[in-house]
Amino acid sequence: MNQSQQSVLSSRKQVDDIGSNLTAVSDLVNNVAEQAGNLSTASVEQNVTAESFSESMQVIVDITRRSSDTAEQLAKTTSQLFKCKDEVNYHMGKFNLS
Repeated sequence: MNQSQQSVLSSRKQVDDIGSNLTAVSDLVNNVAEQAGNLSTASVEQNVTAESFSESMQVIVDITRRSSDTAEQLAKTTSQLFKCKDEVNYHMGKFNLS
């Protein structure tokens, strides 16, 4: 009988150990699930940040393009103004000579 009681006690201890191990495994699975959720959230935040950065870069590119176009127009206007100035000087010279 004594051996039977020891076997029962040993079996109960094994069942308790298995229960403890299952609890630990359950905690680990819950932690992994939580980390997966955190990773997903971080990934979404990173995508939003990347999209915002991309939009900002597009704005910068557009501003640079417009600035370049404006600079070209100013260069053309300056060239035309110099031609006008030369023409005015030429005609003023002719006027003064008359």
